[in-house]
Amino acid sequence: MTGRRTPVRVAFIALAVAMLAALLPAATAAAASPRIVLIVGPVGGLTETYRDLARAGAREARRYTDDVVEVYSPDATWPRVRAALRGASVVVYLGHGNGFPSPYGNRLRPAVQDGFGLNPVAGRGDGTHQYFGEGLISDQVRLAPGAVVLLFRLCYASGLSEPGVPEGSESTARQRVDNYAAGFLAAGASAVIADAYASPATYIRALLGSSVSARTAWTRSGTANGNVRSFASERTAGAVALMDPERATSGFARSIVLAAGAAGAAGGVVPSVPGRGSTVPPGGWEVVVPPVATTAPEAFTLGARPGAAALEGNPLAGSTVRLHLPVAVTTDAPLRSDYRLGVRWVPLDDPTTPVEPVAGDLPADVAIESAASLVEVTPATTTGNFVSAPVSLPAASGRYRLEITVHDRDGVALPYAVQAAIPGLVVHVGGPGAAWLDAPPALSITAATQASVQVVVTNGEAEAWGSCPGAPAPSIVPGSLLPVASPVLPVAPAALGEPAALAAPGASPTVACPTVRLVGRWVPV
Repeated sequence: MTGRRTPVRVAFIALAVAMLAALLPAATAAAASPRIVLIVGPVGGLTETYRDLARAGAREARRYTDDVVEVYSPDATWPRVRAALRGASVVVYLGHGNGFPSPYGNRLRPAVQDGFGLNPVAGRGDGTHQYFGEGLISDQVRLAPGAVVLLFRLCYASGLSEPGVPEGSESTARQRVDNYAAGFLAAGASAVIADAYASPATYIRALLGSSVSARTAWTRSGTANGNVRSFASERTAGAVALMDPERATSGFARSIVLAAGAAGAAGGVVPSVPGRGSTVPPGGWEVVVPPVATTAPEAFTLGARPGAAALEGNPLAGSTVRLHLPVAVTTDAPLRSDYRLGVRWVPLDDPTTPVEPVAGDLPADVAIESAASLVEVTPATTTGNFVSAPVSLPAASGRYRLEITVHDRDGVALPYAVQAAIPGLVVHVGGPGAAWLDAPPALSITAATQASVQVVVTNGEAEAWGSCPGAPAPSIVPGSLLPVASPVLPVAPAALGEPAALAAPGASPTVACPTVRLVGRWVPV
């Protein structure tokens, strides 16, 4: 009996194996094929150049794997990028870089620094960008084991600064390299390479075509300078960083940071699939990443809409004021407490002369960041039906259009219908010599008589006004209020009155004190 049952058992096992094999090839191939993700952020007029570089890298990657994902401006939003990065073996990014240390603050801001410059809203062009920093990358992204991150044409990532900003010391460059790699290493990368001059295709060919380590690919790159020096990471335990400047102490255009255990010859190896991709299937290899819906706060999901915003404080160049955004809530759903407000200052006057790049800056095909293209996102507070946040005014005086956007706690912009409901503001940002006058909006007096008007003058200058002997206040400091009372004004129908000097109460008319002049014209209504 046993001899007769054996063929049946063998046949059954063979059939089961065949059926299982029929189910597994897709999963096996997917596990063997490294995912290559190429990201291009908005950089204005250079965006198409960056897209061309990324497309060339994508063509090279498809020689070795069929899992190639391209996420390019104007559709490179954080939700799309985040979805594409899941399980990626090689990540390529070209776009604006925002690192630390930089001239824009004395502390690291993980929400917006050492990450990507992406589109705030999909499909709105290449001229506006928003930063998503290392905090979001480390918290929300998990890369494949041994993943390599390649950063090209970025400011700060390799240790450089940006056009028009002095490069700084080697110590500063080391901090920039260390900081820029930290979020990616926390997300699972084994190596983070920043190269201001290289192109994606060269590195992809080295990593996938020959399966060399990331360190070897970096060392053998055609952009190598032969000035390699290394240091231990202060941000990531066990990590080692290498820099290869153009000169002994400047030109920090190349760097690599290797995670603990990846500093040897085998560190950072990306699995390859030799021979894959020799034939392009119908429809091409393009992998389209579906958009990820923003998790909008409930009140906005149910129809809440923002109204016209207002600034609290005098708009003095370089200062900080508070932005208040009213929201009309149509249901009982309350506003959340963790919104962020985004602002973009678009100059309406003639632009100032651009700053000439200084020695040691990035190459010519690295995009210079324009303040008018940056959406600066700040945590907000909610009080009743108002969402408020501190905002920094532009450093240069002039007229600006202030564009305001509402974002969730991760900085992702809420749906377009919410943003479209917010009218823009035209703000006159004051500079040297600026002052603001507050007077009563209406005055009721008896015909053919005279009256005085109380006016408040606010000093908006960067320096204090001169002192006034005999006046209640010895000097008027920036931002202070100076109440002044006008002399009597004649009342003559439709007649233009003579300018009347206004001085600080109690001041001697013979001393040089801050004065303004008030002209009255009476027009029947």
